[in-house]
Amino acid sequence: MVKINKTTKLMLGAILAVFLLSVVSAQTASMLKINSFKAYVNGDKDSGTVDVKPEDTVEIEFDVENIFPKTGGLDIEDIEVTAFIDGIDDDDDLDPDDEPDEFDLEPGDEESVTLEFSIPLEVEDKSFDLKIEVRGTDTNNTVHTITEERTIKVDKETHELLLRRAELLTSNLKCSRNTQVDLNIVNIGTSKEDVVVRVTNVELGLAFQDSFEMDDDPFDSDSKYSKSIPLTVSKDAEASEYQINVRATYDKGGRFVEKNLPLNVEACEPAKPATPQQDTTVVVQQPPTTQPTVTQPVVVAQPDETAESASIFGGSMTLPLLIGLEVLVIIVAIVLVAAWARRRRP
Repeated sequence: MVKINKTTKLMLGAILAVFLLSVVSAQTASMLKINSFKAYVNGDKDSGTVDVKPEDTVEIEFDVENIFPKTGGLDIEDIEVTAFIDGIDDDDDLDPDDEPDEFDLEPGDEESVTLEFSIPLEVEDKSFDLKIEVRGTDTNNTVHTITEERTIKVDKETHELLLRRAELLTSNLKCSRNTQVDLNIVNIGTSKEDVVVRVTNVELGLAFQDSFEMDDDPFDSDSKYSKSIPLTVSKDAEASEYQINVRATYDKGGRFVEKNLPLNVEACEPAKPATPQQDTTVVVQQPPTTQPTVTQPVVVAQPDETAESASIFGGSMTLPLLIGLEVLVIIVAIVLVAAWARRRRP
């Protein structure tokens, strides 16, 4: 009979434990794999640690592969990719701008995945962890998971201002010669800054200046400067295009950010007197309505004896008859006078 001492037993137990662990590991090993990891910052490829600045855009690309053998392997379905940058957004996690869709993979196939992150404006100058997890289920209902971690390093300059906005409210002036510059500046460096802002144009006689201090704490409102600066162009300014220079000087005058804003000034033409408009009345005449002609029958009246006798004195013959009677009376009177005169003659 072979005797096994205590040391041998321990060795055999260790070997068995390692074997069992390898078996379990083989049974649960993920058949998903991440390949060809690439990172781009604002379109430029980065390698190793991904260095970023506030408001940079980070694009992550990689392939997910189903490493089951093509012959006899299993499909992996409902593959989901989740990712975030740990604690970069004021201690909150930053998710990608768009979550990738789920997908399936047959044995030996792979799928390309793209993730895009927008780095916040307010961010600390330090390193953060980018965590990626890929998870899917094969046709035997076994879950497969693979993770990947990379470092995102926010690398700020000691002195740096970001001119986030410099715009003219109105860039074309004519008779009204008033406009304004809307300005927004952020200190994204790691030092406090004494800043001088100037808005100038020599030809137009424009000269605005403002001085202030900016804090280096990205979460402090004093690390930001916003202002609307009114500008008035003289009525005598010639019609032309002018460049309005906006400049912020900092780091004891050794650095500056600037932008030129085109301003178009047009000649103001006097208003023409309004021409009175004549009201034109259009009269629409209706064509005359033609009444049908009705022919009345001719009625022949029978003579009336009463009317005939009355017409002697009141009809159309009355005036000539009266004149005749008067002439007759005169003749009779003359005859009588002549007869009377003969009688008295001796």
